[in-house]
Amino acid sequence: MLAGQPNKWKDKAVMFFSSSSVSDCKQLMGFDIWEILVSYFYIKKSKPFYDGMLKEVRAHGGLFMTDSGAFSFMGQVKGDEAYDEEYWIPYLEEYVKWLYDHKDYIFVAANLDLDLIVGRDVVEKWNVKYFEPLQKYIDIVYVAHGDDFDVKALRQFEEYCKKYNYVGVNQGLKKNAHLYYQIARKYNTRVHGFAWTELPLLKRYPFFSVDSTSWLSGIRYGSTYDYDGKNFKTYDSKKKYLRKAKKIKYLANEIEYDGILEEERIAINDMNLLAWTEGFRKEFLKIANYRLANRPVAYYER
Repeated sequence: MLAGQPNKWKDKAVMFFSSSSVSDCKQLMGFDIWEILVSYFYIKKSKPFYDGMLKEVRAHGGLFMTDSGAFSFMGQVKGDEAYDEEYWIPYLEEYVKWLYDHKDYIFVAANLDLDLIVGRDVVEKWNVKYFEPLQKYIDIVYVAHGDDFDVKALRQFEEYCKKYNYVGVNQGLKKNAHLYYQIARKYNTRVHGFAWTELPLLKRYPFFSVDSTSWLSGIRYGSTYDYDGKNFKTYDSKKKYLRKAKKIKYLANEIEYDGILEEERIAINDMNLLAWTEGFRKEFLKIANYRLANRPVAYYER
């Protein structure tokens, strides 16, 4: 565990809420959410803000996670030069320097997992040169890549589990969740599920940590999330009318009901954050912590 982090996080599962903008980070903190993931791809655009934010997260006893921005790059790579290892060195070294400079405020950071662009041999070389030395100061999550039919992804995941304490998998591997879960248990490895937010699946195969941007889906796709105290439910854009039935609940939680009806960004996000914190996060942490440690479940509930 990272030196200096609160002891309460030693064996506690974590759900990170992902953000890609300053305004969304401010909204999370305003909603009293302090387990936040922001990609360095976005951090580098507003470094002064995130310098202050990291200190604020730490002051509230929260945890900050960052990834390298590899996912964002994968959809933007153009030109043959991007497949050359040297093309990425300036960004890689800038990212690593930022991690060293902020090591006292970062719980976990992902390696530069550009396996699908520069190849796994190059990434493994970067792991040894740049990221393994960082493990003296912060946790590093090494991300295995592939799809459900990629046997090499499974092999890479097992190799990482043998070597490292924290390994990541993306949502494209979820159909083989049982295999990844069994391997992780075999080597007693922490696993982070990137965008791994199917609650029934996580109840069967809980990981140490997950993250989600789905709380932003209300504005993006018209989604509505709700938790009735027992079931976490998702409704598509065709069922926005169901929001009206929750007026008393929203008002009781100081969410701007008129803003919901007018589909204002802050109100819609708050509406869905309520369901994600009361429902998804609560249910995930309950089952994950039950399996991760031998402490009473109540110890971990927020």
